[in-house]
Amino acid sequence: MEEFDKFEEEGMAELAKTGFVLIAGGLGERLGFSGIKVELPLIMIEEEYTYMKFYALYVKACRDAALRRDPTLDKETFFVPFCLMTSDDTYARTLEMFEENDYFGLGKHSIFVVKQENVPAFLDNNATLAIKEGTHLIHCKPHGHGDIHNLLFESGVVQKWRDLGKEWMVFI
Repeated sequence: MEEFDKFEEEGMAELAKTGFVLIAGGLGERLGFSGIKVELPLIMIEEEYTYMKFYALYVKACRDAALRRDPTLDKETFFVPFCLMTSDDTYARTLEMFEENDYFGLGKHSIFVVKQENVPAFLDNNATLAIKEGTHLIHCKPHGHGDIHNLLFESGVVQKWRDLGKEWMVFI
């Protein structure tokens, strides 16, 4: 327990230098949900309590903790950045969700949204292309989780966060 407390204290001291990244390119279709996964209900105690709201409250709590720990931080301008990787399937709906929920209290300036490209989908390990039913068109899906590192760099998020003094990224 003593060792845990020591490491927790070291981690808490780094909150002001931390940003969060959520990989959120998928739909909830396999779960029987018609929306984007971050809109899945988390609990039913409060209506409209989604995974995104949960993540946003966590990021806000980290911001508040950083402000309590470091009185030199400007309460009006300091924020913990939050980046989401979306896909063609989720990009517009994610932006709409943020607008409708007033960015969950995080502020538009603290949200960074990047979009991964779609690639041809395969049906099996033999690389059989998935064809859209009734057409000759190849079915495409988001490329996958590994895109996040290139997207963070190519979109300029890494540089923007470095310019903000961020040294750490926590991937969700």
